[in-house]
Amino acid sequence: MSLFAGTSLRTAEKRICPLVREPDFQTVLAALLEVWGYTVVSRPDGQDLVLAEEGLALPPGFDATIRLTRSGDPGRDRLALPLEVEALWAALEPFFHKTPRSHIRIALDLPATVVCRGRMEATRISSLSDLGTRFRLSRERVKGEPLELDLVIAGHPLRLAGRVIYVVPRGDLVGSGACEVGMLLAHSRCEIRTQLREFVVRSYLERVNRRLPREVFCGGLENFRLPATVRVALGRTSEGERGD
Repeated sequence: MSLFAGTSLRTAEKRICPLVREPDFQTVLAALLEVWGYTVVSRPDGQDLVLAEEGLALPPGFDATIRLTRSGDPGRDRLALPLEVEALWAALEPFFHKTPRSHIRIALDLPATVVCRGRMEATRISSLSDLGTRFRLSRERVKGEPLELDLVIAGHPLRLAGRVIYVVPRGDLVGSGACEVGMLLAHSRCEIRTQLREFVVRSYLERVNRRLPREVFCGGLENFRLPATVRVALGRTSEGERGD
């Protein structure tokens, strides 16, 4: 089956059927998919994507399947367990978008300050990834224009440099000049990208945590491979957990 067969229908409905052995893992995985905007179904039809742990029986006729495996090497349609949140995000994208987004991002409402042309302006970030961000400004900017962005991530102040990659006018009929700006980040240090990715992953899991009983969330989290900083922030530590 072609990777993009049925893509238009899946894009509209974004239906996924997760099938795993452990009930807490099933609950946390389903909640994470819903936080990402997918519709979770327990009885898939022929157009749904099945996300199944290796060894479990699949409904007949499902070629659009991602396998979760504890043995063997991961690949395009195979993800290793314990599951990495970013890897899951990237694996799902091609099934629902002809132009997949390879970097995990999050919609949010985060205060920040933009520095441009020697002036500072308070704003609120509406989307964030390790490569870019989106926010509103009161005056229109020019594509390619350099910007700096001051914000606080997980209690740490950051100044991010970058340039404008798109501008969407949002002004009123009198031409206020307000616009939505997309900013491509230019990181001089790879640890800043890591810090942003971990913030995005942690923020998604915090949203899942708020939906579920604490014991269910903690039990399901054991099936995810998380950076130590994220696991500590979520209130869970595990010996031997990845610390990079």
